[in-house]
Amino acid sequence: MQQKITLEQNQTYKSVKKFIKSDTLQRVNVELDYRGIRIGSSEIYNLGQEFQKSQNLKKMRFILNNNFLESQQGHFLGNSLAKCLNLTNLEIDLRENNLGAKGITNLVEEIGNCQNLVTFNLNLDLNEIGNGESTGFGQGLAKLNSLSSLSVDFSENGIKKLGLIQISSGLKSCSKLTNVFMNFQRNYINDFQPTNDFLISLSNNQNLTYLTLSFNFSTLDCSAALGLGEGLVKLKQLTRLVLNLNYNQINNYGVQQLGIGIRNCQNLQKVVLILSQNKFCSEGISDLGTELSHSKSLIDCQLKINLNNIGQVGALGILNGISKIQNLKHLNLDISSCNIVSNPGYGLGSQLLSLQNLFELNLNLKKNDFMMSEKLNYLRKTKKLLRLVHLKFII
Repeated sequence: MQQKITLEQNQTYKSVKKFIKSDTLQRVNVELDYRGIRIGSSEIYNLGQEFQKSQNLKKMRFILNNNFLESQQGHFLGNSLAKCLNLTNLEIDLRENNLGAKGITNLVEEIGNCQNLVTFNLNLDLNEIGNGESTGFGQGLAKLNSLSSLSVDFSENGIKKLGLIQISSGLKSCSKLTNVFMNFQRNYINDFQPTNDFLISLSNNQNLTYLTLSFNFSTLDCSAALGLGEGLVKLKQLTRLVLNLNYNQINNYGVQQLGIGIRNCQNLQKVVLILSQNKFCSEGISDLGTELSHSKSLIDCQLKINLNNIGQVGALGILNGISKIQNLKHLNLDISSCNIVSNPGYGLGSQLLSLQNLFELNLNLKKNDFMMSEKLNYLRKTKKLLRLVHLKFII
């Protein structure tokens, strides 16, 4: 009698031999944990033969970090995974290998044969990708006709302007993505073209509603921020946007352009914008507030702008803009360490009182120069917000 297969069963294998000896019918939801074992090409080939026998395999988590894998083994690995014809969910952890641009391109081009893949998560942190030829990366993804959710971590790969342009060039072929997460932290990306090309490459995905991008610690300058802002204009269907841009070189003009891009995403319901420790001051953050005030669909706004010299004028400016977002229900605002000097008559408390539609408020004013009486006054003001259900006030 045939054994009953349960998709929820997660089976973990920590050696290639154990997986080869396992029952092929029971391979439905598997985790192959081969981290740090220096897996060889012959073992990757043997896995491919087993994958071909695993007709019930739907979900796989493949952990191969710290295995000294190089370019050629990326091709072998992709060739083996391409035999998983019924796979719908695939997660591969390839951190701290040496695949390079060619290796990751060959890998993804082969995985493009997994025509039933819906969700694909790929961690390529520390793989020496650099500015090598990687257009095939996106072209391989484009072959996945069922793919809707994509997550790729490109952290610390020495990717510069040309490298991101290469990746973007291939991504233009993708058209069915609905949820994208891309992490480019600790690379070297500046100038207008790379960031603009990247977002425009995603605009062919007419159903893209969730987008998360991380460029923190990546030397982004004003031009790169402008590229992001103008690119966002093309993504009008977005409902949720997360941008992590902390510890960069974005100035007043750059943050204003980001605001213009967000303003033009008229279907946005949630935005998370992390801009800690950049180069803007009161003018830039006030302009951002003005642009956000036109976001008619926005319900949830999370802004982390701490460690910027915005002062009292900037704090007032961003709150003034936020208070005009008509449908806003949830606000998380971090303006700690922003050189805000105590000035009771400046109207910050009145701006807090104008947030009458909020259900939830998280406000961080820590490490600014407020008098205790002023802090207590701000707290009293927030307690007068009649619809407020949740309040977290850090002073």
